[in-house]
Amino acid sequence: MIITSNGRPIAILAAISESNLEESLSAFRQARAVKAVASLQLRSAEQGTDRITMGEIDAEIKAVRKKRARVQ
Repeated sequence: MIITSNGRPIAILAAISESNLEESLSAFRQARAVKAVASLQLRSAEQGTDRITMGEIDAEIKAVRKKRARVQ
């Protein structure tokens, strides 16, 4: 069952049992993770950060770690 608010879907109500609770939760979490990864990939492509090299990534990590070390 889909629950709506002002005609817009906001939640899904699904029947579960004690025996399939963990499996249902796992499937839900996996679906949310897949959606999050797809969103990150789309945003990366839109910003052009999907084309940076491993060297550029390493340099960015090194710069952030250096900045954090100075703050502490």
